[in-house]
Amino acid sequence: SKDAQTMRLEGEGRAPVTMVWSPQRGEVALVGESLRPVDDSSVYELWAVHDGTPAKVALFEPNPDGSIRERFPADLSGVEVLGVTIEPRGGSETPSGDMVLSYGVS
Repeated sequence: SKDAQTMRLEGEGRAPVTMVWSPQRGEVALVGESLRPVDDSSVYELWAVHDGTPAKVALFEPNPDGSIRERFPADLSGVEVLGVTIEPRGGSETPSGDMVLSYGVS
């Protein structure tokens, strides 16, 4: 849709992920290739940081070939940073590790 905003999440030595947010639909699409698989006890978790506080957006896992095509509801209004961490399966309420992919909203 016309209101869509595109953001590229990048990380050291990792394939980037493109995120498209539609405020009108309240939906985020996550698209990427060559994402590293995580082991069976882990999952990728997407965070939106407002006022320095990370809020959980969604959990996701790449396909076996490393591709990702996911959509989920999200409101990213006023977000400062978007980031991805690797969390224990089931996800976490706050990030337990460093962000492996991130995007800073200027």
